[in-house]
Amino acid sequence: AGDYKYDNIPKLPGAIEDARRIKQALIETGMVKEEHITYIEDPVFTEIKFQLEDLFEKGEAQDRLIFYFAGHSEVGINEEGQQDTFLCGIYVRKDRLEESAYNFREHFEEIGKKLKAEQTLMIFDTCYAGGIRRARKLDILSIEKTGFEAMAQAKGVNFLFSSGEEEISQEIGENQGGWYTHYLLEGLQGSANLDGDDYINLKELSTYVQQKVSKSTSGAQNPMSIIMK
Repeated sequence: AGDYKYDNIPKLPGAIEDARRIKQALIETGMVKEEHITYIEDPVFTEIKFQLEDLFEKGEAQDRLIFYFAGHSEVGINEEGQQDTFLCGIYVRKDRLEESAYNFREHFEEIGKKLKAEQTLMIFDTCYAGGIRRARKLDILSIEKTGFEAMAQAKGVNFLFSSGEEEISQEIGENQGGWYTHYLLEGLQGSANLDGDDYINLKELSTYVQQKVSKSTSGAQNPMSIIMK
């Protein structure tokens, strides 16, 4: 998502370029056939919500599911009065996040119950990405325990987050996209093959991207992951 409409939210043309590059890399590496990719540029809130529900519901046991989101996220107050991280479609309103942005954590436990696929990877290249996995009390030092990790483990869902709970995902330069997706693509294309075998596993990819992004941003951005299998 890049062409944001309200509240003087900065446009992110680099996020659109990142999404296009990810799509092309998935095709070129043979990970996904082009006809099996659903690509949405500048999604609105309902498109994020419905496409995620469809992805989880339609995937069969033998399928490998991959979800990638690049764009803005915002930290706001959920309906229980706690801080949460919301994925923002292009019509997001900062003063009405609960109604205009998508709280993935809040819905994950429910849609996760419908997941049949044995391999699922979810990638979030957005500010405060690490906060997507849990709600926080307003003193922010206290973390609410949720079933997010338990559901991820039960269903074998792997997560790659571009930044920590309170970190900004930084861009390389004007319209050049973010450091995270830059190194994610570099890793997928071979650089993350740390042990020199015939394939790149998620732990290798996560380690490679984390080290590269942290170094390139002088420690200001530190990617996180939840890798189950």
